[in-house]
Amino acid sequence: MSIGSIGMAGGMDVNAMVKKVVDAERLPKQQQIDASRQQVQSSISAYGKLRESLDTMKNLMSQFRQDKAFAVRKVDTNDDTIVTATATTDAIAGQYTIDVLQLAQSHKVASQALPEDAKFGPGKMTISLGEKDFSINVRSNTKLTDVVRTINAVRDNPGVRASIINDTQGPRLILSSNVSGEDQRIRVDVDAKDDDPLHYFSYHTIAERQTALADAQQQASELLSSDGNEDDEKNNEQQAAEKMRSLDPADNIPGWTETASGTLLDSYQSQTELAQQKAQIEQKVAEEKQALADRVARGEISAEKASDLAKENLSEADKQRLNDIESSREALRKAQQSVKNYRGMVEVQAAQDAKVRLDGVAELSSSNNIIENAVEGVSLTLKGVSKEGQPGTEIGVEYDRNSVRSDIEQFVASYNQFYQTAKALTGVNSITGEKGPLSGDSTVRGADSRLKSVFSTQIEQAPEEMKSLTELGVTTTRQGTLEINYAMLDRQINNHFTELEDFFGGRNGFAKRVEDAIHGLTGVTGSIRTREQTLTEQNRQMADDQTRLDKRMESLEQRTHDKFTAMQDATSKMQGQLSALQNALG
Repeated sequence: MSIGSIGMAGGMDVNAMVKKVVDAERLPKQQQIDASRQQVQSSISAYGKLRESLDTMKNLMSQFRQDKAFAVRKVDTNDDTIVTATATTDAIAGQYTIDVLQLAQSHKVASQALPEDAKFGPGKMTISLGEKDFSINVRSNTKLTDVVRTINAVRDNPGVRASIINDTQGPRLILSSNVSGEDQRIRVDVDAKDDDPLHYFSYHTIAERQTALADAQQQASELLSSDGNEDDEKNNEQQAAEKMRSLDPADNIPGWTETASGTLLDSYQSQTELAQQKAQIEQKVAEEKQALADRVARGEISAEKASDLAKENLSEADKQRLNDIESSREALRKAQQSVKNYRGMVEVQAAQDAKVRLDGVAELSSSNNIIENAVEGVSLTLKGVSKEGQPGTEIGVEYDRNSVRSDIEQFVASYNQFYQTAKALTGVNSITGEKGPLSGDSTVRGADSRLKSVFSTQIEQAPEEMKSLTELGVTTTRQGTLEINYAMLDRQINNHFTELEDFFGGRNGFAKRVEDAIHGLTGVTGSIRTREQTLTEQNRQMADDQTRLDKRMESLEQRTHDKFTAMQDATSKMQGQLSALQNALG
């Protein structure tokens, strides 16, 4: 409580006198609280450091107990520009030779160079990638940039990206797959008028065009054979087809075959035969129209109506036949056109799988450049293609002994950190004589004794040559820390690596015993955790003591101030009476 200055009266400084009285009462009690609080907080901090170092050791031991913790593999390659590898704990140690025959790559096709002001549409493009497809509608007079923008904006686009490359001859449309693998090929079907430049964006391989031609020819052959008309004009039709051999594209289409050439020539013959059959049916229509000529002349019906009536008068068989012929001829025409005058896109990068040869025998493939479990537990990441005639890339898989060695070093370092911390906190400074915050604390001494007991205990489940920490190469020095005999440790790691798990692992192994010992110290009911909780409660009680002291001192200050004020008032009154009396006696 703060009291404002009331001035000096009768030579008495009330505030100064109140402060001296309160300070004299507060000081010994405040010093006692401050000293106790400092001691408790120092102890809490000290125990926190011990617990942290113990928990670090416990976490290391937990890693030792993990399944296959000692089955970690190390993978080396003699040429990481060709292939790198990773191995799981399932990998079998050994040497493997990898020949990378080809890398996986995504499909890419390009159009021919186009005029700068080219316009496309109306029409429809159906773009396929593997087994998925999507379509876009192209309006009349659409620019190339708008075609690209529309393709890339389709939500269900499975992974085809459109772009434009400008070369010296003009812009080209490029379609690229975002997904590698030979099954992820691009295909583009265009539905537009024959003379629409949109056909520049169609894409079918020569094999697909050959198949389409063969299918159309097969359909035509079946249609012709169903007529059963083997007339004498067969020889003339054959001669007509032979005259078209000059159109045989075998010399200028890569991938074209003699079989396809024969199919093309047969298709010309089929076109001729279908045209003749169509002419025969249309002759019947002409005869029917002639019969209706008088009605047309009299104006009873129009010429168009007469043509429709003439077709209606055909037999159902002739009507169906005519439709089938027209459909077959159109299919043949399109298939022939795709071979003779193909205007579509060309392949600039093939869709292909990655392929490797393992140990000169087994061939493996993948749609991307990562081959998982090429050998059980070993995955390959392909970077380049092996040079022909040169040895393959060597991949070595072995136990990661250095990793385990490092883990054991970390365990020793973590214990030594705990030991040095405990020694500093419980000891006495030899120079200043100052005691550590936990000097004489039996809890800390008990913690170290418990750990040392575990370190010296034999592990029954371990092999005979590795029953104790000492036989592993880890011993206790005269100073109380742990040290490593690296010659012994390396010998055990190199000769008995797979048996290390028997020493460290399992429910009765060394790691679990250390974990249990530390849990008995830092767990919820552990001695160190319990001691921390006790100190925390003491700290809370001292905070309460401080609050009570502050309240008492406020009350004392107020009471003392009131007393001195009353004394001052009484003194002033007496001085006034004395002055009046002196004046009266004058």
